[in-house]
Amino acid sequence: MSRRAPAAPACPCGSGAPLAGCCGRFLQGAEDAPFDAGAKWLGLEVRRHQPTGPDSAEVEFVARWRVGGRAVRLHERSRFVREGERWYYVDGDQF
Repeated sequence: MSRRAPAAPACPCGSGAPLAGCCGRFLQGAEDAPFDAGAKWLGLEVRRHQPTGPDSAEVEFVARWRVGGRAVRLHERSRFVREGERWYYVDGDQF
């Protein structure tokens, strides 16, 4: 009986690509994320923010942008940690 390898986790950006080959390097902090030159930002609404510890916080937001004529909306509660003077995204729950 052959064993099937576990599926690679999908990237949270919605591309359908495996995380490791897409945004994984940005989420791990190996590289700073670039801005999509074809994106037109329409707005960012911060709905709620709260500290969850001396060096951690949560932010709920709705971001809206347009790419290739298609409107995109992301509503997420994100968790961040501070290391030194810099804040890093940990993970988030999309609504």
